[in-house]
Amino acid sequence: ASQQLNPQDGLGWANLAFYNAKIGDRADAENDIENARAHGDKKDVSLQFMLVQALDVLGKKAEALKLLEWCMQNGLTQPNVDLALDLKDLRATPEYKQILKGLKDSQKASAV
Repeated sequence: ASQQLNPQDGLGWANLAFYNAKIGDRADAENDIENARAHGDKKDVSLQFMLVQALDVLGKKAEALKLLEWCMQNGLTQPNVDLALDLKDLRATPEYKQILKGLKDSQKASAV
């Protein structure tokens, strides 16, 4: 019995994109990303973070980092990112460290 995906379920599409990326099915993963973006809530951090992971697995690091920065500016915490095993290489980049620095600087500025 195969599972049916609600075609309007943006998070479902994002999850499918991640799994297809993991198994190396690039074409389906990219199609799933487009469906997730078309049907998902653009302000849903969980959905966007799943897309970050799919994009990273697909090797789209710049796009993944840009979206990750948005996610972290909108409530995603560093421990959440640390728990995402597939983002290990992304977390090691200077760009990710710059995102963290920028977040800390903006938190300091807003605390003043």
